[in-house]
Amino acid sequence: MRHKPGIFALLAAGHIVLTAFPGWAAQPSVSADRSSTARSVACFIMGYNAELLGVIDEAADYYERSVRADGSSRVVRLRLAAVLAQLERYSDAQRELQKVIELDPEDLSAHYLLALLYSNQKEENKVSREYEHIFKTLAARNPQSSEFPVYLGQLYYSNGNEAAAMDQFALALKLDPKNGSLLYILGTYYLNVPGPRRAEGLGLLKQCLSLEPVNADCLNSLAYAYAEDNVNLDEGLKHVNAALVVEPDNPAYLDTRGWLYYRQGQYEKALKELIRADGILKDPEILGHIAEVYLKLGSPAEAGKYRQQKEQALNAQSKKVK
Repeated sequence: MRHKPGIFALLAAGHIVLTAFPGWAAQPSVSADRSSTARSVACFIMGYNAELLGVIDEAADYYERSVRADGSSRVVRLRLAAVLAQLERYSDAQRELQKVIELDPEDLSAHYLLALLYSNQKEENKVSREYEHIFKTLAARNPQSSEFPVYLGQLYYSNGNEAAAMDQFALALKLDPKNGSLLYILGTYYLNVPGPRRAEGLGLLKQCLSLEPVNADCLNSLAYAYAEDNVNLDEGLKHVNAALVVEPDNPAYLDTRGWLYYRQGQYEKALKELIRADGILKDPEILGHIAEVYLKLGSPAEAGKYRQQKEQALNAQSKKVK
């Protein structure tokens, strides 16, 4: 079984955004008069103290007073949005964050907080839109960094836009050609693309292993590709055995070893590996492989039982996606 590349946790972007754009302190306005600014700062301090004490409704009241005294401080509005979100006043929080963006279009922290709000409300399209804006902006500011194309690629991949994702990964790999993780991600994806891309995928996985010889996922993916193509089976077994040294109970790796044994005609050994994998993970692919082995062993009734389990697992996956 090919182990799909993991998706980066997008909330980690908050560290990038909030550390790249500091300034969580009261910012006196240059447009308001001195008395208004003084009232705004005083209310901000009172609100911040209330927030530290956990009195969130009082903090919101003081922050709102601060905004009324001087509405041009983006940091006050950011704090206000944060406490409004805690009070589940989501539309008010969004309004404040949109105002921050109007005040300072370059401030990405408001976009990050909007993403958190939308995530809490299960508005995934809006979450993706905010993260896409953040990563595109950071990529434009840091054109020589491979980090942000990777984040964009992971975002697109998680949204099912694989073509756009691979474009970003390819760009990142161009910027950082010896990045083993990128070689693995691109290689694994290209294995699923017919024609010359599949051969390119095999080459990328081999490059990955030349840089990271004990990359277990890469070892397994290359081994499974050999099992699928019914070539280099002994080499495939060496690769998956090395992966299983790293993760002895990984069901994807066990499935790969079982399928390689199947290709070699070692059906009893194949069944042992696949049954073990099935005991760890109920996966349609593993169940289908077990059914094929039972057919070779002359047990059509057992094969039918596992085919039925495979259909049930596929139906469960389909319902979960919906």
